[in-house]
Amino acid sequence: MKRNLLFLLMAFMTLSFGACNDDTKENDDNQNGNGTITIEWATNADFDTIAIESNMAGKAVIEIKAEAGIKSLQLNINSPALTDDVLALVGLSTSVDLATVELTAEQAAIVAGLPFGDAVKDQTAVMFDVSNLVPMILALPNNAGDHVFSIVVTDNNNKTAEKDLVFNYTEPANLSVSDIDLWANTALVTAKGLSEDAKVQYREQGTEAWFDATANDNGTYTIAPVWNESTNNAGLTVYTPAEGTGVWAGKTYEYRILEGETETFSSTFTPEGTGDIIPNGDMSAWSLKDGSLPYPNAEGDTLWDSGNNSMVTLFKNPHLCDEDESLGCAKLTSASTLGILASGNLFTGKFVMASTSGTVHFGQPYTYTARPSALKLRYHATIGDVNSSNSTAGVKIEEGQPDIAVIYVAIIDWSERHSVISGLAGENTGAGSWNPATMEGLDAEKEKVIAYGLYDITTSTAGEDLVDLTIPLNFYDKDAAAPQGNYTLVISCSCSKYGDYLNGCSSNVMYVDDFQWVY
Repeated sequence: MKRNLLFLLMAFMTLSFGACNDDTKENDDNQNGNGTITIEWATNADFDTIAIESNMAGKAVIEIKAEAGIKSLQLNINSPALTDDVLALVGLSTSVDLATVELTAEQAAIVAGLPFGDAVKDQTAVMFDVSNLVPMILALPNNAGDHVFSIVVTDNNNKTAEKDLVFNYTEPANLSVSDIDLWANTALVTAKGLSEDAKVQYREQGTEAWFDATANDNGTYTIAPVWNESTNNAGLTVYTPAEGTGVWAGKTYEYRILEGETETFSSTFTPEGTGDIIPNGDMSAWSLKDGSLPYPNAEGDTLWDSGNNSMVTLFKNPHLCDEDESLGCAKLTSASTLGILASGNLFTGKFVMASTSGTVHFGQPYTYTARPSALKLRYHATIGDVNSSNSTAGVKIEEGQPDIAVIYVAIIDWSERHSVISGLAGENTGAGSWNPATMEGLDAEKEKVIAYGLYDITTSTAGEDLVDLTIPLNFYDKDAAAPQGNYTLVISCSCSKYGDYLNGCSSNVMYVDDFQWVY
């Protein structure tokens, strides 16, 4: 901005170089009997007020003719942006005689288009061109209103002629940001009255890249995410939002108006709402299920559950919460009971134990006020080689091969929970197993997955500290409304990816904590 201001101010170098001419004007037709003075504007014959545009090439060229030769060419500026107070900051004023002013080569280059010195003095015809200078007003403060450049021509017979060149900039009408939708990630900018060259741009505050809002037909501009389309490993089409595009919860945005390459307005807006909380995502609240089994829910809440059951106490398998309560995290521990793998797990849903088989009912009700782009958490994992499998249930990883733990999330729109059975060897073990990244095991018509994120843990984490993990969401349906079904959220963590099939390592351990959405 300062550079543009200095550039424009230097273009109208005045200081002590010129003063208003006090000579008396002649009659309106400028005929004096000793020569004629004419001032003509080819593209604006009536000298009407014209709007300032970012590109005015050829639109502000005035031809001046004086048969007796030009004695002085006075330029007087009356502008809300180019005031004496503003110009005085660099030692300038609002009046200059272009016939007598002296400019350096650098200054002459800056005011290219304006004649001065010998190019004016005693000349009978000059071209007065402010096409490059006027658009620079757009970059100055207080630029709204009329900007008048008065030309006073005096010939060598002391006859005069005068014309006013009036340029106007009107601030966009009803400038506002409205209709912010944090699930659709859209907003509407109203900025009526902009030129055809104008753009509305936005960016997240503190970032570098600007993005164009889409112009509508009614003087409004839509901010919306740009979606990248790709194919996942299963060959399914998925969409992810391009970084920085759209309007997301918990962020402040800058927006601006560009006339060509010149910024004429800028401001900020912050959408109401910081996003949604995952209940007890920090694993700090614990209560007892069935009077004896700890699980990470505040008393009366039921979002989280696990495969822990009465046999855990019987066989002294470490339970879900960590012995060191100061950690405030969940500890998932696998074990082998009578040669049958019990994979440590935690999920949103409901677990029901019946005899020697357990059924996980995936899915919990959850209300979205904003669309997340990823799930963030902290975890620590100890992963060993597979040492337990059952051919009846189905061997996914051969014994002796490295096991895989998994964490996944799915935004769903289900009327019923999805059930998976696991237990002693039998034809039902593994029944209902599903994968949101492949849609395997799901009825796509009845069990819609709007988005998913999945992370396979193939190696143990180093050290003792939990590490940060961000799992981006892949959207199968980027245009879907926020889900309204009975069950809308699945988060699942398992020490063995194929634990449903009784296939995995019985010594795997995983800690998880601090589940939260990323916007």
